[in-house]
Formats: sequence, structure tokens, C-alpha cells
Amino acid sequence: LDGKVPRQKDVATLARWDDEDAREREDVPIGQFWYDLTHSTDKERLQRLSVFDDASKNALAYLATCVFREDVRAAHDARKLKILSAHVRDHLDGKVPRQKDVATLARW
Repeated sequence: LDGKVPRQKDVATLARWDDEDAREREDVPIGQFWYDLTHSTDKERLQRLSVFDDASKNALAYLATCVFREDVRAAHDARKLKILSAHVRDHLDGKVPRQKDVATLARW
């Protein structure tokens, strides 16, 4: 992956995924695993992994240095975030919109 974390739908061929003695397996859902790990509602999950053993701690440290892969959705969300920020600053006196608020915006 060239130093980039996997996207949610990425798969790989890996050995020992299911257990320590497992053979190589195709279509391992590494992207879903990474997504679940980093989006867990269990905030202590990554903390527990970081102190589990040195290999896990080193793996997390390495993954922290990796860059996120360019994602069309991320670019789309970033564009919308900038538009929303400008709208809040210019038209809402710095107050974030409520759930059912609507607005007329360009480039949305």
C-alpha cells in the first residue's frame, strides 16, 4: 500500500489472519478491519492494543505515520466543509446550523 492506510473496501492476501497457524488466505478484509478499529465506539480499544505487546505497539506507531489514501468522498467532504465554514462565518454569526436548517449555497 506504499505507506498508505487501507480504504474501507480494500482486501489483501495474508497468512495467519484467522489464527497464528492459518495458511495464506485471499480477500482478507483489511480495509474493513482498519475502519472498524479506528472508528470503534470503544475508545479504549487502541489503547489496549498499544500496551498489549511490543509488536502491537510498533505496528500502531508505524500506522500512525502512514498517510490516508485519497478518497473521492474525503475530497468531496473537505470541499463541503470549507463551503459550510464560510457560510457559518459570513451568514450565521458563527453559529453552527441546526439539523433541519437549509441554505442556498454555490458549489455544494
